[in-house]
Amino acid sequence: MIRSKTPNTRFVMKIYSTLAAEFLGFEPGIDPDFSDLIIQHIDSDGLKRYASEIKAAVDAETREGRFNFMSAYPFIDSLSSKVRYATPTVEEQNGHLYGCLNVYLDEPLNADERQLLLTYTQQQYQSDWGRDIAEQEIEVEDGTLHLHFGSDAELNVEVGFVSIVSKENLVERNDAMEQKKYEITDIAHPSNSKWHRIRALEYIGEDVEPGDLGGFVESEDNLSQEDACWIFNDAIACESARVSGNAVLKDQAVARGTALVSNNAEVGGKAIVQDYAIVLEGYVSESARICGKAKLTKELDSEGVPEVSGAAYVYGTLSGSVHCCGEAIILPGTELRNPTPDLFILNGDKVYLAPGENRQDVCPQQKPKAKDIER
Repeated sequence: MIRSKTPNTRFVMKIYSTLAAEFLGFEPGIDPDFSDLIIQHIDSDGLKRYASEIKAAVDAETREGRFNFMSAYPFIDSLSSKVRYATPTVEEQNGHLYGCLNVYLDEPLNADERQLLLTYTQQQYQSDWGRDIAEQEIEVEDGTLHLHFGSDAELNVEVGFVSIVSKENLVERNDAMEQKKYEITDIAHPSNSKWHRIRALEYIGEDVEPGDLGGFVESEDNLSQEDACWIFNDAIACESARVSGNAVLKDQAVARGTALVSNNAEVGGKAIVQDYAIVLEGYVSESARICGKAKLTKELDSEGVPEVSGAAYVYGTLSGSVHCCGEAIILPGTELRNPTPDLFILNGDKVYLAPGENRQDVCPQQKPKAKDIER
């Protein structure tokens, strides 16, 4: 069987196959109670008009790319050592609709391995996976479809595989070919068709595996192909915003404008980083807003990082252990730098001091309290 491995995938092999379907419906324009049931065989060319319905059904069957087509492969051999995973979908090519198996490889396959993969794929199309998809009733405007991948004797469909080892998932850097860590899918955001979900092509950090779906981007410029940065859940990076380094954008957070979220920053909740803001370190959460030319950085002396939460707005610069929460507002041009290990908490128009570890200047019987400092 195909093993789970950690090396980067370097190639994507696409295996195209013909499609066919049995169409069940009634005569157009006639009341179904008075119309005979029509059973019709449709080939790949005729299926193009139903492309969106077919793709939605196939992606649902494969759990939008999370399903590994190779999970039933029974051998541990050179093929299993080179294939990371594979997932079926459908694609339009040259005006035709084809079945497409995306195979993610660590190394290119030789002729024998390729033939073995094609044989296994055809077997799956004719039996287990193919039977599951054929049993689905795909609802279309004028009836239902039962879809068949690859060859089917009854429908007289030829296999017609076209296999391509593609470098479309490679980018050139320093005259060497480096693999992309994610791809942009055609899964659009329900409120903006410019934004599409991303899908991991390799292991990223500790929480992302090949095939995992992430949040939304408008273009590849929004999320770096390097390091461990990632967009989780339904978070969005759009316009000219960029997420890079080891930064995380998660939940329903948004980075937009020309904002930069980088280094070890984490932005979540319903927070928004916008305009020319730069978040290099720290945590932004809940309904916080980082706006204008705001900047969040780590204080090198104490290694403290800022945190912004609640409904706080930050337009200035925060460095070190500074927590803005509630309805606090940091005005443009304001710079709050805390080089100490103590924590300063800004909540509304008040500032609280929480002494750092081993710095509470109190008697043993007293409990340390945050000190309220009038602004």
